[in-house]
Amino acid sequence: FDTPGARDLLEQAKAKDPTHALTHAALARAWTLLGYDRRAEDEAKQAMDLAASLSREDRLSIEGQYHEAARQWDKAIEIFRTLFNFFPDNLEYGLRLASVQESGGKGQDAFKTLDALRKLPAPSGTDPRIDVQEAVTARYQSESQRGVDAAARAAKAALATGAKYMLARARFEEGSNLQNLGRMDGAVAALSEAERLFREVGDRRGVASALNNRGLVLLGRGDLDGTEKLLTEALAAYREIGFRSGEALIVGNLGNIEYLRGNATGARRRWE
Repeated sequence: FDTPGARDLLEQAKAKDPTHALTHAALARAWTLLGYDRRAEDEAKQAMDLAASLSREDRLSIEGQYHEAARQWDKAIEIFRTLFNFFPDNLEYGLRLASVQESGGKGQDAFKTLDALRKLPAPSGTDPRIDVQEAVTARYQSESQRGVDAAARAAKAALATGAKYMLARARFEEGSNLQNLGRMDGAVAALSEAERLFREVGDRRGVASALNNRGLVLLGRGDLDGTEKLLTEALAAYREIGFRSGEALIVGNLGNIEYLRGNATGARRRWE
């Protein structure tokens, strides 16, 4: 439950053996989760180039990672569905399938995959990553109370095991879903805790995401200057790590601020 820590160890592994395809694939996954899109795609491509001698299962997994890094969701879904069908007791394949289903706009399919994972025997069926993915999916499927409940379960498990990064993700999803429900005080508290935890573990994407959502709460309360300050910090973080879709999101939100200030020209420039 520590993606930044995993990234550091995988970088060491790559330095020891640059020809190990599965190391590149795992590193690509870590970079994807942390928002470093270009690095993720580069590592996934190297894994593909080195995978010829591996088993069919490993080649498929690496190919799926490549399509995920390249945001080719339909292809990624097809591959991870194939792997999960072959290995229905494999938690990792199920989580990957649910993740790309949600990213590819197939949230209801993701819920079905997560339901199947919950039927696995413990500890797989009780893994808190299932709850985090359910909270993410619920947030985008307008089922935010379900998301709040799932995030609370993940947070409880993270607190019990001392998994700080998992707790950060859980608090972020809790706050974001509370925000969707209009429960702003609770949202700000959860998002602020998520931001602090993301800073402690070194997840710049997580920090920026928490800043953006806190900024949107301030925007709803009419604090345009406060919103702009938070969004500007988030934008700098996204640009530093190369998370292009996050950068686009923030620039669009900054355009909304200009529009509310009556600056139509500035708003249009941001939106374009």
